[in-house]
Amino acid sequence: MNLLIRTLAIFLCCASLGIAQEPQSATDVTNQKYCAGISDGLGHEEAFRHFCEWVVSFDAKLPNIIGDQDTRRYHTDNGKERKLIDTTSARIAYIDDQPHFSEIAINHVKLAEQSDATSMMKLYGAWSYDDFGGALRLLFGSHTKTHFMFDGESSWEGMPVLVFNYEVMRDDNLRWALKTNDKRKEIVSDFPGYRGRILLASKSFDLVRFERATRDIEKSFPLRFGSNQVNYRREPLGDGTSFVLPVEATVTFCHDDKRKKCEINQTTFQHWQKFGAKSRIVTGETPEQ
Repeated sequence: MNLLIRTLAIFLCCASLGIAQEPQSATDVTNQKYCAGISDGLGHEEAFRHFCEWVVSFDAKLPNIIGDQDTRRYHTDNGKERKLIDTTSARIAYIDDQPHFSEIAINHVKLAEQSDATSMMKLYGAWSYDDFGGALRLLFGSHTKTHFMFDGESSWEGMPVLVFNYEVMRDDNLRWALKTNDKRKEIVSDFPGYRGRILLASKSFDLVRFERATRDIEKSFPLRFGSNQVNYRREPLGDGTSFVLPVEATVTFCHDDKRKKCEINQTTFQHWQKFGAKSRIVTGETPEQ
């Protein structure tokens, strides 16, 4: 069994949602006050406040969606040359904020359907099987001590963007864990310090890119480095609506401090649409012949 399969890696994505014109609830007001407080004093604080508000309201605003996920998984022994391990694909749905996998295939060979696909996916390296918005939600809330800083205006793939840096110190990270197997094949965890960047479109304030990388891992922990980068785009959902959703992601985990022995997963997401189920009402009356 290769090292890739032995590693459990949690990769969290997020989705950006439009703000519906509905009466404000007490929760909305509380979120607005919180986001106004942490945005105060940052450059382009209006953009960051808008971003913060939809992050903390994900649970209420994320619709049921379904799409396709394809991943190419590599490993490297010298930090440069990538060797392809396999390709994986799945139909991924988020229904009531819970992930569901189907049509799972490795190297184009479909696997037998499993009653608990989420648990099964953990056996096959880094997959996006957790809740959308999880990585970003970890940065916000009264329980967090994330340090944010506006880093300036830039461009990403020809688009003007606003760049915000963030950092979570090791002692303040009580929620995001790296997991892997140790030499005894027992699962071990570490809560590292980490930092990264958030790129927002200058005009719409839509999320364009999220980056995260570890900076302080326990010395005895088998994984020495972890990072992920996710690109986003406003995608049509087939019913006249659109949302900002992940389109590309790269997850990297290294087993040495020089980052030569690593696992790199490159994932694409496509064909996003709203997920719905058809139903009919049965009255119990006998239909006419």
